[in-house]
Amino acid sequence: MPRRALQLYLVVSALWILVYPWTSGLAESIAFLLAALGAVVAVAVGLPRVQPGRRAPWWLLLSALIVLSLGLSLRITDGENEAGVLLNAVGNLLILAAAIALIHRCGRNDAGGVIDAGIIGLALGGVLCVAVVLPADVRGEAARVNLFVVMFALSGVLGALVRVAIILTQPVAALWWLMLALVLALIANVVQATTAEPRAVVVANTLFMAAYLSVGAFALHPTAPRLLRPGFVNRDDRLTGGRLVFLTASVAAVPAVVGFSLLRQADNRLNGAVLLASGLTVAILVMVRIGRLYADRSRIERLLREQAAADPLTGLPNRRTFLERLTAALSQQRRCVVLFCDLDDFKAVNDRWGHAVGDEVLTQVGRRLASAVRSEDIVSRMGGDEFLVLLDGPTQDHVDSIVARIRSSLDRPFELSTGTVAIGLSIGLAAGTGTTAEQLIRDADGRMYEAKRVAIGPEPSTRVVA
Repeated sequence: MPRRALQLYLVVSALWILVYPWTSGLAESIAFLLAALGAVVAVAVGLPRVQPGRRAPWWLLLSALIVLSLGLSLRITDGENEAGVLLNAVGNLLILAAAIALIHRCGRNDAGGVIDAGIIGLALGGVLCVAVVLPADVRGEAARVNLFVVMFALSGVLGALVRVAIILTQPVAALWWLMLALVLALIANVVQATTAEPRAVVVANTLFMAAYLSVGAFALHPTAPRLLRPGFVNRDDRLTGGRLVFLTASVAAVPAVVGFSLLRQADNRLNGAVLLASGLTVAILVMVRIGRLYADRSRIERLLREQAAADPLTGLPNRRTFLERLTAALSQQRRCVVLFCDLDDFKAVNDRWGHAVGDEVLTQVGRRLASAVRSEDIVSRMGGDEFLVLLDGPTQDHVDSIVARIRSSLDRPFELSTGTVAIGLSIGLAAGTGTTAEQLIRDADGRMYEAKRVAIGPEPSTRVVA
């Protein structure tokens, strides 16, 4: 049903637009008004398909089209009707509000990228208006200011929507209709401002009607409600050097164009030079400042990630990091061997020499374990005097060799600030491929306790149960 409604709307509207150039006088104005009303009906029909609670962009768009239609109806008999002109301005503002609400909904996971794209769009629209449109516009000052604001805003929204279209997890065809509407409106404004020929007026109005058609097609398209549902990806928001350069150029673009235009005028060269120099300097300094702030934020975030992933005493990966690595390896059906290591009689060290000396022991144990494994393996401090070792994809020879190195390393006495101490170590070994990380750790833990029950003499030593 939605596709049939869209097809019917497109056919009727397209035929209406084709007929428009052949109308004149009052019929011409009524035909234009009917095109706007057709978009009102299309948005109203598409509104119920949007989930309640997410309809704000649709309501704003519907309100905008109604206001624009009222303004057009007032200007049918009097093109300079002040109320009609005011309603036209309010309608354009509501359209911008609807687009911003939509962007806020579906672009929130890439706020930085959407804002950057909006800035670039604003710069391109501003340059186009200042360099091309305004010099050719022969209308009054108020009309020229209104034109600049409309083109500036439409370009910014268009840039942001282009970014949204890029980050969608799945293509949404409805969004392209909305972007087409903005492009057609921009072109129509340029045509309307740069020439007063009757044929150009017809072309501009035809483009405006096509823009209304595109808005209606957006609202009726079956994929439109998808824009307001969850399912958009998070994007990499790194502020690279190239991105900063691009943003600097965008911010400085309009002042640069205006400054150059003033430089060509003999009586405004000083003003042009001041505007050009100040605009470029401020843009560069602002972007340098933003770059510094971003670098500081990135450094702090990196430190926080490292602290969150590491044991603060030994610097080894913590339990969470160990579980992530083990889970990832098991999900790829790789053979994993977990060694659950526990120090024997460690409490006696703390009781005799204090926790500071106990921390020395734990730090040295961590270093010795890390030096005994391969680069692809991971040693983690589980907590207290317990350590975990993950051997990722080892052969049996690798396992035997690593266990032997651990035994040799831990059997050597530890040189501490208070003297020399010997520490025993019990190791439980568990291997598997089709199990879970927690289960493999529990199996190794159980075998570690079996190792503690193995009596091999009065002296501390490394005991292993596989």
